[in-house]
This record gives sequence, structure tokens and C-alpha cells, in this order.
Amino acid sequence: MSARRNTWRPWMRWFPMGTSETVRPLVLLGLLAACSSDVREIDGIVRLDLHLEDGRTVGQVLSREDTLLRSWQPTSAENGLAALAPWEAVNAGLLARDDGALGVRVRAQDYAPQRGVDHAYWVWAEDQLASGFDALLLRGKWHAGTEAVLFWQTEAGGDEVFRLGVPVDTSTQVARFDLVLSPDWSGRVTRLSLYPVGGGPQSYGLESIELVHSGYRDGPDASGLDAGLLGTGGDLRRTFVCTPGRALVARCRVPRGGRLVLDVGTDARLDAAGDWSFQVAVRGAGEFVPLAKVLRSQSTQGWLRLEADLVDYQGQEVELRCTAALVSGGDVDQEHPGLWWGAPHVLGQRLKDGRPDVILVTLDTLRWDALGCLGGTPATPNLDALAAGGLLFSNAWSACNSTLPSHASILTGLSVPRHGVLDNRSRLDPAIRTLAQSFAEKGYRTAAAVSVHHLEPAYSGLGRGFDLFHRVRRGAVVDGALTLEVVEDWLGKESSQAPLFLWVHLFDPHTPYGPPGDFLAAYEAEHPPPAREADPPTIGRSMYTKPGEFLEGVTNQAYAQHLYHAGVEYTDSLFGSLVETLDRSRGRKSYALAVLSDHGEALGEQDVWFNHLFCYPAVLRVPMILSLPGGPQGVVEQRVSSLDLAPTLGHWLGLEMPARLPGDDLLRAAAGKLSASRRVRFVHSALLQAGCCETNLHFIHTLADSNQLGPGRELTVGQSMLFAPDQDPAFLHDLASENSAQAARLERDVKNWVERVSTGKRLGADLGAAEKARLDALGYGGGDRDR
Repeated sequence: MSARRNTWRPWMRWFPMGTSETVRPLVLLGLLAACSSDVREIDGIVRLDLHLEDGRTVGQVLSREDTLLRSWQPTSAENGLAALAPWEAVNAGLLARDDGALGVRVRAQDYAPQRGVDHAYWVWAEDQLASGFDALLLRGKWHAGTEAVLFWQTEAGGDEVFRLGVPVDTSTQVARFDLVLSPDWSGRVTRLSLYPVGGGPQSYGLESIELVHSGYRDGPDASGLDAGLLGTGGDLRRTFVCTPGRALVARCRVPRGGRLVLDVGTDARLDAAGDWSFQVAVRGAGEFVPLAKVLRSQSTQGWLRLEADLVDYQGQEVELRCTAALVSGGDVDQEHPGLWWGAPHVLGQRLKDGRPDVILVTLDTLRWDALGCLGGTPATPNLDALAAGGLLFSNAWSACNSTLPSHASILTGLSVPRHGVLDNRSRLDPAIRTLAQSFAEKGYRTAAAVSVHHLEPAYSGLGRGFDLFHRVRRGAVVDGALTLEVVEDWLGKESSQAPLFLWVHLFDPHTPYGPPGDFLAAYEAEHPPPAREADPPTIGRSMYTKPGEFLEGVTNQAYAQHLYHAGVEYTDSLFGSLVETLDRSRGRKSYALAVLSDHGEALGEQDVWFNHLFCYPAVLRVPMILSLPGGPQGVVEQRVSSLDLAPTLGHWLGLEMPARLPGDDLLRAAAGKLSASRRVRFVHSALLQAGCCETNLHFIHTLADSNQLGPGRELTVGQSMLFAPDQDPAFLHDLASENSAQAARLERDVKNWVERVSTGKRLGADLGAAEKARLDALGYGGGDRDR
């Protein structure tokens, strides 16, 4: 570490730096078994796990069988359209099944792959109540792996189109759309559009379309006793579900100053039934005593907060009982699991060990050399100030070049081949432990707000361990201020008594480059834009210069760089706003703050234009800053990885982490205790490439054929590249042939590593056609769009 360094004491002396010692949490967590009846004073936060009075969960009690409400079954090509009414065919022709199965065969009447997919789909344009059915089942035959997708519009949502995707393949017999679990399925539905094949050749078998009241279903990222992350609108909570005819209970020892805090809600079906009274009672040594209640009317939007003081019971073991009753409206199904109890906890006085809040900020597509403190052209005073007061890692590398795999590595500490999230269409295996789970078990409130859809829990699997998770707001992909509005609202409501782990993701540096109009106008008043065109052109082949794209007609590289730098400065201003909010709500310099990018961006290096393809430094070298309360300061030149962040926080806070994480402790790097020749590994999405960098060597090995850069620039399996960055910082001279012994050594090492750590498992995300289109628009599609 160069430059300055403060004398520093770890905030928790009993957690030695750089050790893997497991330290059990000091606070009372989860569902408590019988404890001694003496009064003991405890502090901290008690995360409640609610269950039925006999100890089981609602999911263990309720049937998962469906109740069929309505069915459409075409039996022949001749009567198919009439049998499916009021569903109307759009570009769908019916043929007899040639495999002897029930139903009909559907093919697109007009299909021209060269202009894109002309879908053969079905539309139901009659108004209906969302509460009228819970799920839609599509029975049929699929000839390839794809997604079936259902779109809908609501009276309240106006022109906004909601969607739910279901993966299907040749073994699929039923595509199930669990609409009742979607936060957007509510009110009066004005239009349904059913796409049995979201992408690819439009040919499929159709046996029936069914509407059902569903049996019990968990939401995404369910674990233990909870039902996963559920919610209305964009606000998801770790939720426990119940039926109108049952109660949920939990036992806990009340911390000093204890206060019960939870949120209540209903699914679309029970919301339509009428107004609900949610009530909590408490029992110490005697009988249950009413504690608090709140009325949730049909006009209530989103979650409703329920709070109650438990100070009279502090230090005592109590039982809490949660019930809800319909107070106005009609009849209701007493067995429908549509009552939601969100993120329940008992909040006590902050622990005397003073454990700090931990804020993780990931800035998508931010190059390492875009920061002023690392020599960049853009003005980044807020990030520079953070770097000046903490540790700036000037030689940090991402585990992957793609958003979701990289974030999965940051949030698990595992390499991409190990966690199996290989691309933006993958999903994290539920068996893999996340950093949020470790924080939650340590007595932290956990929250996340992201700005791009493929990081949402339902798609990514990254929601496990979070009490709160906000889905992407419309427009947040191009303006992170919308994400920060959610964060500011949360922080204004959250008590500072509970330590907080908060993950905030901003997408602004990503394509399409450039900040919102007002900011861009002010930026260009100080930095006049270069000409859009250059003669001769200084931009190579790029999808973004094609008609309809944000760089249409641009041939001057400097103009594209100008827009990128404007986006970087806007991102820095957003980060500054976030810091102001944190200082105001949590206390200045009282929290730990880790900031890094998931990957960089090629702006023409290696003839790669405006994307993050391949394993070169422009793509994989990232900014990383770590600021700890009272912690060390300085510029750390040691080579480090994004895989190092999770074990660093684990060591520093005494979190219970998985054994044998591949990363090291960043504080050891800051202290100069890591080898200068340390090898850092990385992969390309879809395991197209894998490589490593060590002392003055950067090695890349191709594991799969690729034509992503177009004709004449194909990569072939087995191709290796070796560079010496100190002598060749632009990576213009491939040394693999002349230094064949080194290349062969590194090739063996890289291939053995990938084989050794790979799980062989890739879980596909539930992406619908709209989500696929979103990914394509962001440059995450096929061909030269694949990132």
C-alpha cells in the first residue's frame, strides 16, 4: 500500500483479521425453542420466523392441488378457433396433430426469420378481475427449449404491460403461470396475451388453456419457514403467508426497548374480498393479550406497517400470535393462502459492540480508468472523496465480464464456474449461501434495490437473505435516480437502531450512453461535444451505430467516449446523493461502504466497440473502494479480485461464511501481506473464455467457438493469448507463440481450474419474451449482441 495510512483498530477486536475462525452471532435469531424463564437483558434485533401453532408452515398443511375454473380444449383444426374463443388467434394457423396426441398443432401463418420472430400467439381482450383466478395453465408440446410468456394490462396500469415468463423445453407438458404470486396481478385486467413460444420457430402443440384457483405456492427465494419474497407493486418483503382461518405464531426473548415491526398485505384474490383487520397478540407467563391491530382497506396500496411496543416484556420470553379477519366485504375462501406478513422482527437497543451498517454499491459497466482518482478524464469528486478517506484498490479485477454472473460472485464469494450463474439468463442455485444470508444471521436488517431486471430475485436467485428487495422501477435502467428515490424512502423509515446491510445497484454507465437530458445539457455546456462524424471513421463495427440505435450515424469515437464520460459523471453525482442520504439517516462516517463495478467497458480497445466482450483489461479491470469506520487509508497496488470482498466482510465482522472461499482478505492486501505474484482468475460469460493474470502476464484461453465479433474475427476452441502488460499496455502483441512454454503452463492451469471448480449445473432464469427483448436491447442477446 502506498501513500497515507492511519493507525487503525478493528471495531471488533475478538474477530482477528485474516482468519477463518467461525464466530457465532451474539443476537437471538429466528424461531426460538424453549428457553429458561429467567429475565435476561439482551440487545439487538430478533428476526422472527412465523409458523402455525402446531409448528408446521402453511405450505406443509395446505394442498397444492388446483381447482379448475375454466378450460378451452381444441380437438381439431376445424373447430379449434371456435373452441378457444374468446381467445383470438394472432398469426396462428391450426393444423391436425401429426403425433396422435390431443389438441392441435399451431404454426405461424407468416414467419420470416430474417426480419425477426413473427409470433403465433393468442389474445383475450375481455375485462376480468384478477381475483377471478390464480394461475393459467398451458398444456401442449414444445419442440425446443424456449420460454412461454403471458402479458397483461390492467385498468389501473393503463398502457403499462406486465409479463410473466415460464421456461419450457421438449420435456415440458404444462407451462404454469402463477399469477397470484406476481405483484402486478391485481385489479381489473383488460387484456391477456399468451405467447406459447417466446422465441424461435413458431411451431407447437396446443392441448388446452386452463384457469385455476391454485393450491399453495412459494414465491421466489423461499427458504426455511418463509414463503420467499412477495409483495405488491415493486416492494418485496421476506414473507410468511397464512390463510384467513389460521394463526401464525413465533416465540422470542424480547430485547431491551423491544418493538415489534412488520408489514402486512394481501394477494389479489383476498384484496378483492374486502377490508382486512390484521392483529397481533402477545403472551408472556399468562394468556394472550391484544397488542396491536391495523386495518387494511381495499384502497390501500402496497404494504401497511404494523408496530407495537414490547417494552413491558423486555428480557422475557414471549409468544406472538398473528391473525387477520375480513371486516367488510363478501365471502372468502378460508383456505386461500393470501394473507402476507412481511419481514417481521423485534427491534431492540443497538448492540453495545457498535457493529456498523454495511453499504454495498455496485456501479454497472464503470471502467477502472474512468475515475478521477485513477487518472480518468471524467470529474468524479464523490467517488474520489471516498477513495481519499478509505482504501483505493488500483489493480482490481472482476470475476466475469457480464452483469449477473459478476454480481453472483460478489454476493457469494464464489467463482463463476463454481456458482454456476454463467450468463444473464441463469439463476443462482438455492443451495448456495449468499452474503445477505450471512448478514441476516448476524442480526442485520438486509435490503436491496437494483436498476436492471435480470438482477431481480425472480430471475437471478440473488434475493435469498434479504428482508426487503425492490424490483426495478420503470426508467431506472437509464436513470438511477429512480432507484435512489426508493432507497431514500426506505432509509427514512428504517430505524437506525438495527444494523443494516444495504445493496444498491446503478446501471447508468451502461449503453445507451449518456445521462438524462438536463444533466447532459449542463455537462455539454462545460464540455462541448465532439463532432458525431469523422473522416475517415474512427469507430469499427458496432451494433450501436446501426439505424435506430443510440449511436446511429456516429463515426467519431471521441463522440461516443464523450457520452460515456457524461454518464460516468452522472453516476458520480448519484453516488454523492446516496452518501448524503446515508449521512443524514445513519450518521456520518458511521457505516462501512464498499463500491465496485461488476465489469468495465470496451470503447474500441482490441477493436471491441461499446460492449464488454472478452477478457481484456478494459472489460475486466474495475474500480474498487473500501471505506471502513476508523479504518486504513491509502492506495493499494496489490492485485485483487471482486471475489475478495465477501471474505473480507466475513473476516472483519465475524460473519459465518462458507468454508474455503477462493478470495482473500482485502485488509491483508492493504497491509502488504499478500504475495506480489498472486494469481487472479476470471471467466467470460457462458464460459466462452477463461484466464488469469499474474506478475506481468495476462493469459486468455478460449473454451468455445465464437463469432460474436463477426466474419473474419472468429474465436476457436483451444486458442490462447498471452500478453505482457508492463511492456505492452495496449495488448497489441500476443506472445503465446513465441513464449509457448509459458502459454502451455497457463493453459493447463486454467483448464484444470475450470474443470475442478465447475459444478456442471446451470439453472435457467424464468425469462419471458419481454425480458428477452429487454436483454437484447441492452446488448445481451445472441450473435454480436451477446455479452
